[in-house]
Amino acid sequence: MADLDRARMLDDARITPGFAVPPYSVETYPIGACIVNSQGMNVLRFKSKPGAKFTSPEAAELICAQWNDAADIGEQMP
Repeated sequence: MADLDRARMLDDARITPGFAVPPYSVETYPIGACIVNSQGMNVLRFKSKPGAKFTSPEAAELICAQWNDAADIGEQMP
């Protein structure tokens, strides 16, 4: 993934309002990957794609790492 594409994707990803409960983890399904909060709820959404809840596994891993780093819990993930 090109650096510019990565930056845009990271900027576009959002946590569903009211569900920001870290730590976050990636779950992969046949249709794609999502990011779940500590309660197991898919919290991934995209500003530019209303209703989109899944992405590629690579993108989900990057987004998840960024969100966990922002919550300052990246080192606590299993």
